[in-house]
Formats: sequence, C-alpha cells, structure tokens
Amino acid sequence: MNDMQASLPRHPKLKAALRQARSGGAVPSPCVGICRMDAPSGYCLGCWRTLDEIAHWSAANADEQRACWRRIEARIEGRLDERMDAGRVGQAQAHPLP
Repeated sequence: MNDMQASLPRHPKLKAALRQARSGGAVPSPCVGICRMDAPSGYCLGCWRTLDEIAHWSAANADEQRACWRRIEARIEGRLDERMDAGRVGQAQAHPLP
C-alpha cells in the first residue's frame, strides 16, 4: 500500500462493511458513527454517502443498498485517482479529502 492509499479516510469499520457487502450476503450499513457532512463534496465524512442515500437506506431493498455500496466504492477510488493525478504533475491537491 502506498502513502496515498494509506491516507485515504477509510474507517476500519467501513472497510469491513465493504468486504461484507461484496460477499453477497446480508448488506451491512455503511454507517461508522462519524456523522458529519463535508460541504464541498456533499458526502458524510464517515460513510461517504449523500444525505439522500442516508435517508433512504432503511427503506432500500438489498439491491438498492448494494448499488449504494458500489457508489461509495467508486467515490473512494475516484478520490485516490484524483490525488495520484495531482501528485504526478506536482500540483497541490485540488480537492481536499473529507
């Protein structure tokens, strides 16, 4: 794991829940108890969901919850790609991580 991957804001509970969500069994909640919204991104600093995703989670079926997990994963990967691109060209990070 490189320094950029290590610095991603992935709570250990979020990583464990992501592994469980990928397993195809019961879909765990992404909530890790860090419930603060990042204004620039619109994502929760703990679970990387939007307010709409958080509000809809309890009413969502398993397929909708897995789709939410795929979006969370894409957001995390997108942030890593963004930081790596900035590092390659020697520029400051354009969008700070939540």
